[in-house]
Amino acid sequence: MNHTNAIPILLATLTLPFAALSAGPPLGGLTVAVSSDGGKLVAGGDTRTLLVLDPETLEVEHRQWIERPIVNLAFSQDGGTLAVLDTSDDLLLLDTSDWSVKAEIRKRIGFTVSIESDLVAGHDGSGNGPTVFVHSLTDGAEKFSTTLPKGVKVAALALSSDGGRLAVLTEGTKDAGEAETPSAQIPKDLKGLALDEFKQRNDGKTSTLHLFDLAAGTPVRETKTCYTTNAGATLLFDGDDVIAVNYSNVNARIAPDGETRLFQLRNSFNYGIGLSHDGSLVLTGGLARQSVTKVSDLSGSTSTVEKLPGWPEYWKGFSATAGGGAIYGTTTAYRVFKLDASGTVQASAPVR
Repeated sequence: MNHTNAIPILLATLTLPFAALSAGPPLGGLTVAVSSDGGKLVAGGDTRTLLVLDPETLEVEHRQWIERPIVNLAFSQDGGTLAVLDTSDDLLLLDTSDWSVKAEIRKRIGFTVSIESDLVAGHDGSGNGPTVFVHSLTDGAEKFSTTLPKGVKVAALALSSDGGRLAVLTEGTKDAGEAETPSAQIPKDLKGLALDEFKQRNDGKTSTLHLFDLAAGTPVRETKTCYTTNAGATLLFDGDDVIAVNYSNVNARIAPDGETRLFQLRNSFNYGIGLSHDGSLVLTGGLARQSVTKVSDLSGSTSTVEKLPGWPEYWKGFSATAGGGAIYGTTTAYRVFKLDASGTVQASAPVR
């Protein structure tokens, strides 16, 4: 996918991608990307300037004006290409040796990457049926495409870390097969996640999880789930399961048979969401509070940052090497943070 109470809520569908809009709103701060070897670090946002940082000191080593507001960033596996998504949902691939443009691809909404397999995916948002594309993260070459039925809206995309699978979660639609309980009849004793789960299972809506085999170029299955989320959620694989994480922190693990288990992360609302390069960690943050969560068992830890004069400061972006050996985050206050495996701040610096 944000720095007043009203604006962050309006931009609730975040961080990595604002998938159902013809143009994404400004980020409201900075996002960040680290290369697979941890040797390159960049940040960028509303100032239309790519900031090249020292990964250890967080000192700005170079400023590259790229003309467009930045909402997402990702390095290719070898660090030689940087993918930049802008507020028009256009994808730019830059050569990191001189920051020249290698490729420009129009309208790739729902930006998601598999850094380990050098792939990037997005869709064109067509009302006649969105076409989902997979491209090389190195040079932009098209590797796969598929068009979904007319009227379908995409909530989120995910590429498996081995590059073999693509998951597409649709937005919710009315389904006569699911119960719909009027608000006045929702049990009053339900609170928290129990209330969220009741609403998800009794709102008369379902969504569909599409799975594709990228090597064969064919669909594998379509799975119906009671879970629905707005465009801009973050989707990832954990084995055969697919996990969805969203701004509202009503998240889900969806099994191949459609069995769905909801869960929450420890930092409440997720203004910023990111993944480690191997997909083993989910990195999330809200109002000056951040979490690092292991995907395998959803265990995690949370921490906070020191409060600045003037309020508020929200997390906006995260990036981490495989296994979380190096973790970075950025906020609406134009600060970059280096975090340890528990999410505790090791270093921070203001950058513009």
